[in-house]
Amino acid sequence: MAKRTKLATAAAAIGVAAATPAAAQQVRFASIWEQPAENAVLDHWYRSIHSREALRYVGPWLSNYISYRGHDVPDEADRFGTLRYRLTEMWYPSAAARIEAQRAWQPLTPPPTVDRDLFPGKTRINQIWVPVLPDEPWLNTPPIAAPVAPTMLRWVFFQRYPAGVPRDEGEAWFTKVHAPELAKAEGVRRFVCYRSVDPARSDRDWLRMCEVWFDSYAAWRAVALTGSARFTAPSWSSQYPFAEYASIFTAPRPDMDFIHDGYRVP
Repeated sequence: MAKRTKLATAAAAIGVAAATPAAAQQVRFASIWEQPAENAVLDHWYRSIHSREALRYVGPWLSNYISYRGHDVPDEADRFGTLRYRLTEMWYPSAAARIEAQRAWQPLTPPPTVDRDLFPGKTRINQIWVPVLPDEPWLNTPPIAAPVAPTMLRWVFFQRYPAGVPRDEGEAWFTKVHAPELAKAEGVRRFVCYRSVDPARSDRDWLRMCEVWFDSYAAWRAVALTGSARFTAPSWSSQYPFAEYASIFTAPRPDMDFIHDGYRVP
């Protein structure tokens, strides 16, 4: 979901640019989000109003603007901070283009107003800026021969550590212990991560975005819901997922492509 990002100071903007290894590296804004309304109503607003406004303001800087509909998975997945509406990505050709484009945002038309009591807890938006290409390719092989099976499940999550856990300790556990174990788990077809291009300023900042591919929800369930017994626990927790997540389950391909699908408002 597009959201105006304000850079607090020029120094912060320089820090964003410096976080990428090369000026030409593409960066993406990723958002896992949901709003208190029926998905069909939100989709109409998203296609006909929100995406059109976003393109009007920052379209000249975008190289890609896509969205994946979330699957309505069972409540047992909620321990992973699961949201069920959309994962949206906006790609920029460079960090410099991202910084320039943020100054072009103007106020956006809000989602349809409904009785929030009908959709408790659905006003949730999680955002991160990451490279377009993974910089942690734990298992970066094609999941199956092309074309990708439309039934394949793509589990996407943003990750950070619980409050009070030193970041160095958390990163040592994730990169040296947990990620290698998850990459070897039976049923995992692909597992890559993208570290945030923004310096973490608090323990509430998301540190990375990851995607793990499975043949089905049942295959994910066999791995994730047995994680406490399957994976090596860190010093701070014995209950998987050990870290804090915001996640969503999607198909391999987006169902909305605002730049390339030729959609026109009726």
